[in-house]
Amino acid sequence: MLVYVIGLFSFFAYASIIAPWHFAKPSYRTRFRFLVFRFRPDVYWWGVVLLARNALLATVTVMEPGKSQIQASVHRMDTCTL
Repeated sequence: MLVYVIGLFSFFAYASIIAPWHFAKPSYRTRFRFLVFRFRPDVYWWGVVLLARNALLATVTVMEPGKSQIQASVHRMDTCTL
């Protein structure tokens, strides 16, 4: 499972890094629209940042289901940083 998650995240990170060179291709825009459509062209890499943030939030909930204090702390840190 860990290999799958890290591999998929790495693939999306790579797709985001090559965005400036491939964004002119309609097939690229169709496939990876969810990574780059919300951001200006000069900050295309924010898609990867948001993917990592969402993965962290989901992981804390799954890994520590009975410890609400840890979950609240991580969510509070997330709210304060954004």
